[in-house]
Amino acid sequence: MKNFTVTAPGKVILFGEHAVVYNRSAIAVSLNLRTTIRVSEHHEPNLSITFNNLNLHRAWDLNDIAALGLSGDAKIPKDLDEVRAQVIRSFVSSPDSQTEMTVIFLYASILGNKEKRFGVHLDVNTELPVGSGLGSSASFSVCLSAAFLNLAEVLKTHNNLPLQKPDLELIDKWAFMAERIFHGRPSGIDNSICTFGGGLVYKSGNYTSLQMPSNLRILVVDTKVPRKTKEQVAYVREKFEKYPNILDSIFNAIDNISNYCIETLKGMAKSGCTEDTLAKLEDLICLNHGLLRTLGVSHEKLEEIVSMAALFSFCAKLTGAGAGGFAYVLLGPDKSISTEDLKKQLGCKGFESWEVEIGRASCRERV
Repeated sequence: MKNFTVTAPGKVILFGEHAVVYNRSAIAVSLNLRTTIRVSEHHEPNLSITFNNLNLHRAWDLNDIAALGLSGDAKIPKDLDEVRAQVIRSFVSSPDSQTEMTVIFLYASILGNKEKRFGVHLDVNTELPVGSGLGSSASFSVCLSAAFLNLAEVLKTHNNLPLQKPDLELIDKWAFMAERIFHGRPSGIDNSICTFGGGLVYKSGNYTSLQMPSNLRILVVDTKVPRKTKEQVAYVREKFEKYPNILDSIFNAIDNISNYCIETLKGMAKSGCTEDTLAKLEDLICLNHGLLRTLGVSHEKLEEIVSMAALFSFCAKLTGAGAGGFAYVLLGPDKSISTEDLKKQLGCKGFESWEVEIGRASCRERV
């Protein structure tokens, strides 16, 4: 019987929000805030999960899961159509529980036709704020996919070695299917960055890897204002339809910023962080946030964070759809007294923050 741990990072969008919807580039990077699943096989014929962050404790009989008739080929990810989704909704304790649906979908699809089945317990913990836009669902989906593929014995990487590209690609495909339960029609960028780690450039449905400097840090800051992604995307769409030439110019400017950032990060990965390259990143962050403010997707709380960061000589911008959600502050590679002072001041204003490294390790397993 197997006992092992799977872990995957979260993510943040650095540049290119909203413009990416109009076929411009966006840059996503992994965070060293991670989701971890401890997997334990046992002799009881059930699948169980403990997810303390969600106060979720559930167990299902393996024979009942098998009776759903959802089994497939673990090597060939299969989409969750509406018929199969309805079968799962009827099976889980709460039809609105996307987490439960994801567990049953992946287990049944990957392990459902395995003749000899041990019981499985999943002990899930995450350092990511859940539902925050920092990749908590994608990180969970990646871990879960990797765990069940390991149990199905289709992964080729063994002995605590880093997962190889073919294994990561298969994990990524299954995680994308799981992300559709959470988000309907996801772009795929979240599951990919949480699988492969590092940095990714996304444009027009295509991804390219981006080598990241090893010691770049940011402060991610929660405005405590709920995200309204669909509303903000629709708001920008309405503006675009009214003023297409003006909005195109803004999107082109954001795209130029993203492209300039790509070249800057490549140079930093090759030659290290210098005062000049950090100053360039700070300029790009300020310019990108200014353009997003012009689009109308900022918020008074985001502006407060940007202003507070400036008081301590840091640059900040919103990340994601805006109108709430999160901002990030570029810190650079070295800790400073100013960082701690900024965190204290943010806390006094009711904001919550996490100091993180970006462009970190991919999904990995260990015994």
